[in-house]
Parts: sequence; structure tokens; C-alpha cells
Amino acid sequence: MRDLISRAACLWLQHWRPLYLRLPLLPPAFFCMILGYEACNWVNATLGAPRWLSIPVATQWDWQIPFLPGSLPLYLSFISFYYLPKALLREPYRNEAYYAAMHQALQLTTLVSCVIFLLAPTPVELRLQALAALDTAHLPAWLRAGCQGMFAIDGEYNAWPSLHVSQPLLIMLAVQQLRLFSPLLRRLLWLHWVLMVLSVLTMKQHYLWDVFTAVLLALTYWLAWLSPRLRAAAVPPRPQMALGL
Repeated sequence: MRDLISRAACLWLQHWRPLYLRLPLLPPAFFCMILGYEACNWVNATLGAPRWLSIPVATQWDWQIPFLPGSLPLYLSFISFYYLPKALLREPYRNEAYYAAMHQALQLTTLVSCVIFLLAPTPVELRLQALAALDTAHLPAWLRAGCQGMFAIDGEYNAWPSLHVSQPLLIMLAVQQLRLFSPLLRRLLWLHWVLMVLSVLTMKQHYLWDVFTAVLLALTYWLAWLSPRLRAAAVPPRPQMALGL
């Protein structure tokens, strides 16, 4: 069975990696995250979220953070972080073991987060503040439609830990340890991550607690799981090490 899986992984690398690298395709971990996230929202909205399990996480500081519709592009830019690990499959890196470890870590954070979403659903009541502001604010039509569309698509229950924060942080920690890209570009990427984190607050999509628990989750997985595997993968990878692709 192990040989069969290894051959299947090698076949994928041989036939699909050139297309995957040539086109702006996102990794499977991204789609696993989206499917899990939306499934949890659907379950809580359809079957009724057990609110007695919800933890009251809202603070007065959450309500005092202003709603800034103009931060929507920054909020949506979290998708761009998922393209960064693809550099590991290009020259001069070409290390499938690094890529597999990062991919598997992202899937694990999705799994843990989805379990929390289902066991302790926390409605994001801050949306009421944002929706009220949209009714009175003078905004371009595209920006108003974008904000309304985002609130309509993204359900209210998946508050903490924020996958919007945890997974890009996990990717950035790996980028830093592996010294991907130039030092200047890494600094710009870290600045982008900070601004993106602020946008989840100014778009009224998350509480401060959600950001804190997301950072804690990412650091836990980084220290206990991903960082040791990246160090262990420094040797030339064997074909069966690419299974996380």
C-alpha cells in the first residue's frame, strides 16, 4: 500500500506539478480550509448553533474599533499568502518535503479550528455595527456591494480561532525559517500580514479574542509540529515524503 501511494505521489509530481506551477492555482489546503469553514457555518446556521456553549468574547475595545470599509481589499488579500509555499517547488528550492510539511500543517489547523467552530460557535455580533454603518456611509457602489456580498457569503458563527490569521501566520513563520525570497520582500510580507490582521478587526469580522487565539494556535503548531519537521526535511526528500501535495 505504501509503495502504491508513493507511486501515485510521484505520478502527480511528474504530470501535474508543471501545470500547478505555471498557472496561478491555489494549493489543496486552501480549498480544504474553505470547505471546512463553510460547512461549519452551514451546520450552525441550519441545525442551530448550541449557543449555551458559546464563550462571551466581546469586549468594549471590540466595539470601539472603527468599521473601515476601505480595508476590504486588505481583508481579502489573505488568499495571496497561500501562493507563497509554491516557491518550495521551484528552483533553487525544489524540496517537496518542505512543501508537504507546510501543507499538512495547514490542514491540521483547519481541522482543529473546525472542531472549535462546531463545539463553541460564537456569533460575530460586531457585524450589526458594520451593517448599520453601510446604510449611512457614502461609499462607491463597488465597495458597498463588496462589503454586503462578503457579509452574505461569510456566515457569522466561525469567530475563533480566526483561520484568516492563523494560517497566513503559519506560512510566514515557515517563509522566515526557510529564508524564502529576499530579506526586503520578507519584511514587506510581514507588514502585509500585520495590515491584513488589522483588517479583520476593522471589517468587523472578528473579535480581538479571535486574533489572540489564532496567533496562539499558529505558534503552537509551529513550535510543536511544523518547525521540527522543516528541520528534519533538510535532507534530500524521498518520493514518499511528498504525500502532502
